[in-house]
Amino acid sequence: MVVGLAPLGPYAAAAWSLVHGLAGLYWALGGAGYPFGPVPEDRSTGSVLEPSPAAVVGPIIAALGLAGAVRGVLMARSRPVGGGVTLGYYLRRRGTCGYCARG
Repeated sequence: MVVGLAPLGPYAAAAWSLVHGLAGLYWALGGAGYPFGPVPEDRSTGSVLEPSPAAVVGPIIAALGLAGAVRGVLMARSRPVGGGVTLGYYLRRRGTCGYCARG
């Protein structure tokens, strides 16, 4: 992994979520290219979302994508709680976990 690009990962994930949110908004407003519309039987994939209308699923995709983008940026800008100490480390130090205390 390239160390210099590691801090950009959470922002890239938030940007990808934003793209999905904007695509959902575009489809909700009647834009072309909605991937879950009805298709001919010989091209059917068996997806649960395949027959769903863009007017119903588009706003849901938009809301989840935009909320994910906001939450992703907030998570990327915050510091981890507890300084990165995990539950496994805590249990190992206390010796209360039978598996972790061995050894």
